[in-house]
Amino acid sequence: DLIKEEDALVEVAKSTFSEEPMWDKPFILPVPQRVSDIYGTQRYLNSKYNGYHSGVDFASPGGYPIKAINNAQVTLAKYFSKYNSNGNIVFLNHGLGVGSVYLHLSKILVKEGQKVKRGEILGYVGSTGRSTGPHLHWGVYLYGQNTDGLAWTTLTQKMYK
Repeated sequence: DLIKEEDALVEVAKSTFSEEPMWDKPFILPVPQRVSDIYGTQRYLNSKYNGYHSGVDFASPGGYPIKAINNAQVTLAKYFSKYNSNGNIVFLNHGLGVGSVYLHLSKILVKEGQKVKRGEILGYVGSTGRSTGPHLHWGVYLYGQNTDGLAWTTLTQKMYK
């Protein structure tokens, strides 16, 4: 069905990475707002355990611009059906096995295959998919595995001092 097709696109994007890094500066946060949910918290849906939170949520107002956390190539930029929990989505390949994802967007400004620069606007904060209000869900992947994006930005800030 449609949701399975959309989820398959996410899996392909997650596993799309190049070995050569596209960045030469530290990673930045995609938005400046406060963190409303951290990576790794246990999630419940209708009182049933629903896995752990695979990213970081920012309490950003609807329509706020979302920036690329570093140089990358867009591997997925899709307006998903209203039934998909991810909502509208952008996936980036930063190289060296690093990818990032941005969920629940109200509007997408980039296209698949496009190269983006650190700080370039990818789209705008929204509340699409399974969302109780406008916010950004942001995730960072290393070779297809979830990692803590906040730890990643902190680490690269230290690396480039």
